[in-house]
Amino acid sequence: MVNKSNFVPAPTTFIVVLGWRVPEQVFHETCLVIPSEAISSVATELGALYEFHFRPTGSDRPNRIDRYRVPLESLGEHFARQVSRDQTRMTSRPGTPS
Repeated sequence: MVNKSNFVPAPTTFIVVLGWRVPEQVFHETCLVIPSEAISSVATELGALYEFHFRPTGSDRPNRIDRYRVPLESLGEHFARQVSRDQTRMTSRPGTPS
């Protein structure tokens, strides 16, 4: 859950949603990595909170969160690629010092 009252989306901020497997006491193998600017289109509003509902194992029907699924074991690589893309984008803008 994310508190809407003090949440400020930014291009470099992401929400990571983890599922907890109670019997095994481990995180599920799949997580969500959602750009903070997309949170309002993905999360459910529950009063003052954004809430995330997802089935880590997936569903028979495509849904709005499928594009944000990332294997937990590759979470670090996912962010490394994202940071690299962001740095390239920031340094290639006209008028931006190198």
